[in-house]
This record gives sequence, structure tokens and C-alpha cells, in this order.
Amino acid sequence: MIRRLANWPAEVVARAPASIFAKLLTAFLVIAGLLVIVGVVGLAALDTVNLRTEELVKIQRKIAAYRQLQHDTIAQLYSVASALVVRRAHARRNAAAAQPVRL
Repeated sequence: MIRRLANWPAEVVARAPASIFAKLLTAFLVIAGLLVIVGVVGLAALDTVNLRTEELVKIQRKIAAYRQLQHDTIAQLYSVASALVVRRAHARRNAAAAQPVRL
């Protein structure tokens, strides 16, 4: 029973009223058509992957720009903080030096 179900396509082709040449040509054209369909589907999938890759590259560039901005901002904050610390230290030194010495 299972063998009979598995062989039905071969039986249909064998009973078709056509020459061997026509049957082989039809089989070849069906296989070639399936190959073209697989190629088109593959190209569509590659196009989709390419679009996603381009989006990821854009996002990575934005991330790099934001990281650079963050780095520059932190560097500026450190330089301002350092300048304030140095300024306070100089002010304390000057204040201490300006006080008269008590004997």
C-alpha cells in the first residue's frame, strides 16, 4: 500500500500519452523552473539580509558617535573639575599667605 502511494507520480507519467522525449523535456523544464524559483527566493532573502545589515551599520555608526560624544563630554567635565580644584587650592594658599604672621 505504501509503495503504491509512493509510486503514483511515476505511474501517472508512465501512462501519459506522450513520447519519452516529451516526458524527459517536461521533467527537465520543471527542474529548471524549480531551480529558477529557488534562485529568486534566495536572492530575495539575500536582499532582505543586506537591508538589515545596512540598518545595523547605520545603528553602529550612531552608537559610535554617541560614545565619542560621551567621551568628549566626560573629558570636558574632568578638565572643568580639575580647574576648579586647582583654583580652590590656589585660593587657599593665597589666603593662607596673605594672613599676617602672629608672633
